[in-house]
Amino acid sequence: MGLLGIVVYFDFRFYLLVKIKLNLCGNYSIILLNWLLLFFIGFRESSISLLSNETDAGGS
Repeated sequence: MGLLGIVVYFDFRFYLLVKIKLNLCGNYSIILLNWLLLFFIGFRESSISLLSNETDAGGS
């Protein structure tokens, strides 16, 4: 859980950083990037949870 929390924290910081930078470019790019980032973060979380489930079952 600790590792997942760290990954989500850094993803969230990256998300805020890109969002602030894109504020200068316009609203359409922000909307598109929001969807892309949400999809990317959701995909990474699901793959991480699958990996952690496998290691939890085999390890401790």
